[in-house]
Amino acid sequence: MRWFSLSAWTLWGGASASFALELADYDLNGNGQLDAGREAEVYALHEASEVHRLHDANFNGQLDVSELAALQKRAETKAAAKVQQIAASQGLPVGPKAIPEPAEGSPSRYQPLGEVALRRSINQISLLDSFDGTPAGLKKAQAASLAYSQNGESEDSNLVAKGALIFHRVHELAEAERSDPWTLTRRADQWSVSFDIVSDESSPEDDVESVIFRFGQEIELIGGPLPIRYQLLRASLGYATDLNLEGQVPTLELEWEPTKRAWGIGEFAPLPFLSRSLDYRARFIGRISTGKAFEAGDFELEDNEFFGRIGPKISLELVPSEEWVTDLPLWWSWIERTKATASYQYLYGFAGEPEFAELLEVNASMALNDFEQLTLEVGYRRGQTDLLSDEVDLFTIGLGLKF
Repeated sequence: MRWFSLSAWTLWGGASASFALELADYDLNGNGQLDAGREAEVYALHEASEVHRLHDANFNGQLDVSELAALQKRAETKAAAKVQQIAASQGLPVGPKAIPEPAEGSPSRYQPLGEVALRRSINQISLLDSFDGTPAGLKKAQAASLAYSQNGESEDSNLVAKGALIFHRVHELAEAERSDPWTLTRRADQWSVSFDIVSDESSPEDDVESVIFRFGQEIELIGGPLPIRYQLLRASLGYATDLNLEGQVPTLELEWEPTKRAWGIGEFAPLPFLSRSLDYRARFIGRISTGKAFEAGDFELEDNEFFGRIGPKISLELVPSEEWVTDLPLWWSWIERTKATASYQYLYGFAGEPEFAELLEVNASMALNDFEQLTLEVGYRRGQTDLLSDEVDLFTIGLGLKF
């Protein structure tokens, strides 16, 4: 038998263990069944191993570097609390660090939960994404880019640079079963500087110069009555300026994002009907962004203008599945290094100008090295740029870099 129905699997004795797994999360291709291959294997592994059930966040049946780091962090936190408890019961002093640092010169076994990363945008690093710096960890990330462009607005050639340098640190707060009520499980701090620059020497008035410094917080909530029970909430304070440092625009941004792996929302999952070929991730982000231009500088704003916008951003990412890539002939191996992304954002302006801002972005990339850090990028972007609403209409080709 090549498959098991979800109802039959539930009646099987293994599903009546002391913990309950949400079977739909393991139905990776969405056909209403647990197929006898990877789906059933991962389900059985999670049922047999509590460690994998709690820490295999991407459902690949393995503990990746970032997942091992999270496991190590949880163990250290619990051990530190236990040491404090023992010391308090015996009246002994305890130093601030319960877990000793590795000896000088000795390699650390696990990567830290905080890392510096270079990506296309700040949304490319969140609690959804791995901090694994290996090729497998970088494969599904979007690179910052330096590109040549033909501007559809001015018909001039441009040099375009877009990306974000991000430091993201995760704090593990609690472990939660899927049946628990609302539980705050993780929190993250994020410091970043993002840049979006279009340099047009023949028409300087068409230049785009945006540099935004941000500090943000992100939390993960699990539980509740909604069908999508994993929620991410983000808030960030920012300061936007231009390359001449003339613009002075403090900002506040709020976001909500639901995630459900079984549906490919927020996390990669096999594409229905093409589960052996492509993995996909759909993201739905609700956004509110506000700010005040004390000095407009080169932005499409007026001095002392307050602006506020609200609306959704949706995106779709496609990557070749590992199962498909292993079956390809050698001369088709380059497909393994490809990735395609499309996104659309529509924001209604409830204060200031413009009345609405929309942005369409389409991008295809191929890694140029085995470490997946250097990429060839082809893309198209049309609309108003994120937050500051500068007009763009760009077809680009260039190089990308990510780490």
